[in-house]
Amino acid sequence: PEYFEKPDLKSKRELLRHRCAIKEAARCWWGRRYQTGYPHPSEFLVSHDSAGAPHLEPADDAHLPHVTLTHSGDVAMALASASPMGIDMEPEGRDTWSIADQFMTEGEQTQARSLEESMPDEAWATRYWCAKEAVGKLLRVGLQGRPKQYEVVEIQPDGTLTVEHRADQSR
Repeated sequence: PEYFEKPDLKSKRELLRHRCAIKEAARCWWGRRYQTGYPHPSEFLVSHDSAGAPHLEPADDAHLPHVTLTHSGDVAMALASASPMGIDMEPEGRDTWSIADQFMTEGEQTQARSLEESMPDEAWATRYWCAKEAVGKLLRVGLQGRPKQYEVVEIQPDGTLTVEHRADQSR
């Protein structure tokens, strides 16, 4: 029914891409988890919570994985896991620095610029954005227009970013 409520072909295709990504992630997870063949995609019913986050129905079924979704342009990617998680991606070459003031603290900007000096091909500002988005999805609340509440507090030598949610910050 949701498909037929979409106003145009572009929206319908986007919905199908998202559902396919989520169902394929769930199928792969299921096959590995239960050491079976991959179930048919129709075995999984995708729904969304009040914040728009995807989940499989019935939501209280402990046998089903947690799912998360990201999309950019014509690409959708989903993960399925026994534990909640979040994911985000952005197109390569996105000019994230042009909006850095809106989502990075001054300290984060200083840190990311320093990292870019030593590792210029790593797109650090975009990585900060994606890490914050992923944590917002993990918490099932999104960034809620306040991305500075999510702060990168640690960077591992392998480039892994640790993000803390600090709800007391207004922006």
